[in-house]
Amino acid sequence: MNDMPSLLKRFNRLGTDLPWKFQPNKRPINDFNGLCYYLDDPLAFPESINLPCLNGGDVLNVLAISSGGCDGAYGAGVLKGLSDKGMRPDYQIVTGVSIGSILALFAFLGPKYDDYLQKIFLEKNSLKSATSRSLLRFVSGSSFYSPTPLKKLLTQYLPNELLKELKNGQRAGRKLFVCTMDISDYMLCVWDITAIAALDTSYAYDLIRKILLATIAFPGGYPPVNFQGHFPQGCNKQLHVDAGIYCGFYLPIVLTDQISAPFQADVIINNQLRPDKSIVKTQLLPIAIRSINALSKTNLRFLLDLSVEKLKTKNAALYYTSIKEDWPNKSAIFFDQKYIEETNSLGYCAGLERSGWENPVSFDLTCPPINSSSL
Repeated sequence: MNDMPSLLKRFNRLGTDLPWKFQPNKRPINDFNGLCYYLDDPLAFPESINLPCLNGGDVLNVLAISSGGCDGAYGAGVLKGLSDKGMRPDYQIVTGVSIGSILALFAFLGPKYDDYLQKIFLEKNSLKSATSRSLLRFVSGSSFYSPTPLKKLLTQYLPNELLKELKNGQRAGRKLFVCTMDISDYMLCVWDITAIAALDTSYAYDLIRKILLATIAFPGGYPPVNFQGHFPQGCNKQLHVDAGIYCGFYLPIVLTDQISAPFQADVIINNQLRPDKSIVKTQLLPIAIRSINALSKTNLRFLLDLSVEKLKTKNAALYYTSIKEDWPNKSAIFFDQKYIEETNSLGYCAGLERSGWENPVSFDLTCPPINSSSL
């Protein structure tokens, strides 16, 4: 037993593929009950979660951030623009899917992290470093990209000290949810990141980074992330991936049936909503990418239309912003730095021009007025 520390040190030196170290005298998290929830409806909300506390007349502000790959630079710009304009609500619930999960975490932490989030997208080769391609890996392995650079990036930008701040939101009754998909059962898994952060252990923060890795593990692009332990569906091994194709964004509209307060949803869509009509090359990769893009956009439009239809009869409002239709379309899985910077600037302008957001659902005139910070 006296050799345990030295054995751990040797284990931690086994390679760069293990950036999240095992630590003695700490118990790993293998019971996920109360930390994640399985839903078969992307508009649902886990019944066992306590809702945010609202004072009389307050609005429940919800922010949902979509998938989009490197187009997440658009969402980062939107958040920065909203903050600089002084029009960013203090969201009680923030959700994210795929790259939107990373954005959601920083959106939840507040405007003081806007510049930090900008750096992730705008620092030269920051995102590109996470895309180490290998034809051999693509042919014989489980993905086109190696997960090792991405793990390093998450460790670099999400240290324990930063993740500890998520507890403040938990104590205030706010919630941060991110989504993955269990590829075995093809079900949406919603992770309560604030509940995990409240455990305040190094293993809890490792688990958050692991979950975020799964949220952006696009099938075929990155390998699935393995989780073992007690899940709501039983004790088993599960493989989780990016939920973006199943659910472009997560907006728990069912909450409108559970609260008496007005419900306002802001949706940041890191994509265009109409298919790209340019001619595609008759090659395997371009055809596959175009097919995935078309599927993602169809999913986003369907979810958005469904959300609008459900909210029309509620005491609710919905605003959304998306990448404009005439924007040069580039694959979100290849990280072109110039394109990322230009898309980020586009998002920043959208944040500054909050009045230009689409508003398909508005509050009824008989409803209580919205807080000025939410306009």
